[in-house]
Amino acid sequence: MMKVNVTKLMEAISEAEAYRALEEGNAGLSYLYDSLYNPISNGEPVRLHDLDYDRFSLENVSELEDYYDTNSLNQWKASNISRELRSLQPAALKVDFL
Repeated sequence: MMKVNVTKLMEAISEAEAYRALEEGNAGLSYLYDSLYNPISNGEPVRLHDLDYDRFSLENVSELEDYYDTNSLNQWKASNISRELRSLQPAALKVDFL
C-alpha cells in the first residue's frame, strides 16, 4: 500500500518556481504572460503588431521561456502525481468510538 505524506506534498507544491516571477510583480513578464503566453496556450491568435513592445524587455522574453520550461516540467510532474494518486486503493481503518 502506498501512503501519501500530505505535508510534504503541499510543501513541494508551494516550492514550485513556475509562478514565482509572476507573483513577484515582474511587470514585463506579467504583460508577456497575459498578452502572449496565455492566449497562445488557449489556442487564441496573437497579432504581433498589437503587442506594446515598450512594456517588456528582451530579458522578459528569456524569463517567459524559463517560465514555459518550468511550467511544462511541473505539468508533467503534476500529471504523474495525479496518475499515482488515482491509482491508490482505499484502505479501511479500524476506528475506536468513545
